[in-house]
Amino acid sequence: MKTLLVLCVGAITAPSGFCPAIERPDAIEELINDSRQGLSAQHINLLSNNPLNEKNTPQALEYIKARPDFTSYLLLVAVNRYSPNAYSTISDEDKATILCSALRNAVAMNDWGHLTDGGSNRIAADMLLEVGRPCLGLLAEILDDGEPAYLFGSKDATASFTHNYRRKDFAYRYIALILGENPTFDKDVKVRDKAIAIIKTKVTNLIKREDRKLGRPLSFGVRRDGTTNRVGHSMIRSDTFYRNLDQSSF
Repeated sequence: MKTLLVLCVGAITAPSGFCPAIERPDAIEELINDSRQGLSAQHINLLSNNPLNEKNTPQALEYIKARPDFTSYLLLVAVNRYSPNAYSTISDEDKATILCSALRNAVAMNDWGHLTDGGSNRIAADMLLEVGRPCLGLLAEILDDGEPAYLFGSKDATASFTHNYRRKDFAYRYIALILGENPTFDKDVKVRDKAIAIIKTKVTNLIKREDRKLGRPLSFGVRRDGTTNRVGHSMIRSDTFYRNLDQSSF
């Protein structure tokens, strides 16, 4: 089927900042396949090209809600950016599961940001931090993941290689920010691992304590293939529960 691309060229008749949708019948499937390969929104120029329209946005939502894992990641980013009303219908639990699964499976971390010089957050990190506390249990599982987590692009890549970015360094940063702490990043991985061990103990004890109060099993985690080890709804924390946690529990 012939593909029609509509480029954003800043035409005089178009409103400022307007970017029409790209009419592509296979757009949903392409985003799923790109997500499956661990590609970033930056890599496929998703942040400047809208693949959604009135017809395929419901299809995107249907897939996201049926498959809350890393294969839904780019669909989630697209819906977040181009269809905020539709995005609001996705549960925080599904958002958390998709984003943390993507964090474990991303080929490059450009959608997440930097760790050096105080750190910075990009679109995936912003989305995760907006969800907040429902991500804690999933992020805690990633604190054991020492796999390299590099960025692409000359400056980005150099910084991530030079300072040996790892997936658990990103997870540590986001847990700290969610808990209202100031994340640190030392050039020495041994120093970083000490900070990670401290925050892992803190968040694990927090989750265990609150689970005991509510009679629930310990938090679920994300496997490498993006699936979770949760069993039924007894292992799912409600959004309200996490938002209402008393700071004294940390």
